[in-house]
Amino acid sequence: MSLIKVSLLATDRAVWQGQASSVVLRTLDGELGILAGHVPMLSSLAVGPVVITAESGEKVAAAVHGGFVTVDNNEVTIFAQRCELKEEIDVARATAAVAQSDDPEQVKRNQVRLAVANN
Repeated sequence: MSLIKVSLLATDRAVWQGQASSVVLRTLDGELGILAGHVPMLSSLAVGPVVITAESGEKVAAAVHGGFVTVDNNEVTIFAQRCELKEEIDVARATAAVAQSDDPEQVKRNQVRLAVANN
């Protein structure tokens, strides 16, 4: 199995780093899958889930709220403005925020949190 080095970074911390077989994320142009040998690229991230399939086969899921991704020399670096791993998401808080918010952007961010937490 061909692997790629992945770094998932938020503005305040390194969220996850390791070898992976694939990365799936959402750019402003749509969903993107990245495998070993991917061509070099730079793209802006949309609010959406990131799913990393680690070398072990474990799925690492995170809610990402903007940023950008680079791919070069079999290395993927995801720079997120804000990022929460699946296990860090407060489902009750996100559910309440969806129900109570009038801001469409806040609703979208919390819907992404819920989608990541429930998968």
